Amino acid sequence: MRTTYLRTALALICCSPATLLAQTNSPAATPADPPSPASTAVGTPRNTMVKLGTGLTRGFRFRTNTLTAPIVLGVEHHITSAWSVSGNAYAGLEVIEGKYYDSTLPLVRECGADIGARYYYNQEKRRQKGRATGPFTGNYLSAMTTATFYANANADGAHYRYGYSTLNVVWGMQRRIGRHGLFDAYAGGGIQNDYAFRYRNGHYRQGRVIDPNLEVGVKLSLVH
Repeated sequence: MRTTYLRTALALICCSPATLLAQTNSPAATPADPPSPASTAVGTPRNTMVKLGTGLTRGFRFRTNTLTAPIVLGVEHHITSAWSVSGNAYAGLEVIEGKYYDSTLPLVRECGADIGARYYYNQEKRRQKGRATGPFTGNYLSAMTTATFYANANADGAHYRYGYSTLNVVWGMQRRIGRHGLFDAYAGGGIQNDYAFRYRNGHYRQGRVIDPNLEVGVKLSLVH
């Protein structure tokens, strides 16, 4: 019995160094791969927004028994967290015909476009107060220019003629409504080069004149 115990102890003593040596020479466990950029970039904000909306903006007109409603297609792109550039194209659709409606005029009575730049200010203060911030959200200052065209009818048919252009500075506020809604309201002013008749020196004269312009709008849009 004692001989058996002695043989077992000797076997363990002989095997232990070999086991330790094997563990020492075995390759170290490779560290886990770092997370991929795709797994860390969760919720990256979009820099470009496409808008389709309507509202009390260019293309909206209400006259005697006549209503024209605008359809506005726009794009806004953030170049930094605070600055963005935007462009819009609109068409004013005749939805209620007046008493003296001219059937030779097309459905789109007015169209035009605008481009501008926006500065969203006080983003950090709004964030500290728990208010909505981020791309396309907040109060802003904007410089924008517009061009407007009107439908006209003559013996050759209906066509569009240049109306006037404006250059404005506006203050506005833009807010998200759910996931695919957007509210945008703005007010400001500038100048326009409208075509007008003026009475001077006993005569009526017509031509382009530089006049003050008031720019006010409220838009509701679907966005992507």
